[in-house]
Amino acid sequence: MSNPSLVSLLEELIHQDWQLNKEGNDWLITEDSQEATHTQVKIGGCRSLAFTLDVKNKNAWPFLNALEGVRSACDGIIVAEYKEQTFCLLLDMKSSASGTSKAI
Repeated sequence: MSNPSLVSLLEELIHQDWQLNKEGNDWLITEDSQEATHTQVKIGGCRSLAFTLDVKNKNAWPFLNALEGVRSACDGIIVAEYKEQTFCLLLDMKSSASGTSKAI
């Protein structure tokens, strides 16, 4: 018996409220800031699951104190399977160049 793939496991584990929106077969990662010059990225082309830990009015980190920046999260986490390999991409879209070193 083979082990289930990471994408299959995450599909069962990650609640739909935390999954990113889809357009066809592509996952959409968006930046809502009015200052943003690039507001959307589409990712697709292979079996994948995309989710975020940054959902309005929901706390993905209830066990951590709310110290500044500690509970911030990237805009999208994409786990993809391509040619029998698993890839994980963490994407944080920025609306400006200021404050980027804090994210790194």
